[in-house]
Amino acid sequence: MIEIYGVPERLFKCPGCMAAVSYCEQNDLEFRFIPILLDADNELGFDYDRPAIEELRIKAGKETPPRRYPQIFVDGEWVGGFQTFKEKYGHE
Repeated sequence: MIEIYGVPERLFKCPGCMAAVSYCEQNDLEFRFIPILLDADNELGFDYDRPAIEELRIKAGKETPPRRYPQIFVDGEWVGGFQTFKEKYGHE
């Protein structure tokens, strides 16, 4: 199972996040998208999903949360960003 921690497209057009989702859809890969931002009624229109970000940090074995997204896991193993995922698990 592929897990993609990323920014929802409706909140911000994150190119890597959109590419990872599109890649999985185009290749019929089973995946789960875990948003790190949530809709919020504030001046930004979003808030951080701190529990999801902390879960990601722990799963990736990092001391601090990642600052770049998406962050991708395959079968529970942290892969990294979209480019690393595509190089390692490419279906081209």
